Amino acid sequence: MNHLRQLIIIFLVMFLPTSVIADDTPWLNEAEWLDLYEYAINKDDTEAAETLLSLGLDMQFGESFFALSNMVAPTKERKGSLYQMTYFLRKAARQNHTKAQHFLSMSYAHGLGVVKDLKSYQYWAKKAAHNGSREAQYGLGRFYFKQNSSAASDNAKSIYWYNQAASLGHIKAKTELALIHIDEDFGIFNPEKAFKWLWLAALKGDAKAQYWLGFAFAEGIGQESSSTKAIQWWRKSADKGFNQAIAILKILEDETLPIEHSVSTPDESI
Repeated sequence: MNHLRQLIIIFLVMFLPTSVIADDTPWLNEAEWLDLYEYAINKDDTEAAETLLSLGLDMQFGESFFALSNMVAPTKERKGSLYQMTYFLRKAARQNHTKAQHFLSMSYAHGLGVVKDLKSYQYWAKKAAHNGSREAQYGLGRFYFKQNSSAASDNAKSIYWYNQAASLGHIKAKTELALIHIDEDFGIFNPEKAFKWLWLAALKGDAKAQYWLGFAFAEGIGQESSSTKAIQWWRKSADKGFNQAIAILKILEDETLPIEHSVSTPDESI
């Protein structure tokens, strides 16, 4: 939406009752409303933002209910209300707002402003996941993985949702997929696929993936073994505070110092 159009609409909003505009502005869609609302927020125009919010609520825009849920959510700076937050999340979720659906599913999963209800969690998480929320997809992967046994057939739902999230770039989903393919107990042991997912997640800085990538290099899983590369990835993971990487480096350091030799550079003394 161009700048002049934004100003004209905000002018109309400020001087006409929102109920009149809501009944007579089919040309103002939700995306345009959001542009206007964010414009008013960025300009610190509180009066315009409040009027636009009222208009969005009159027009039943999911984005307006989602904005209101953020305004009443508890933070470090304000007490807020979990009950009100969830109330407006539900309003937005029913308007097919993807983020609201995901956040509402989290409310049900943890009992935030509602009674904890895993069936309702699954309902709203699936809504968000089918709308393309990779966070919801990853959450469903974790949920089904925890609910089922270690048999591959039992974890088909978990693997499906991890794959969906990973395909959309979710780093932790890539790591979890790698660990499923690296563990023979799941019946889908695939070293090359495990290494691919670990590599992609490790390059994005996931400490857990970096630790397991080091393990893959150490054991020759999916590629030739290399103690040097293993230690390099363990160091990256340890630098991020990953406890298992820190522990394995400590063990290696306690064993006749092989670690210093394997990672020294030409200008370092050995």
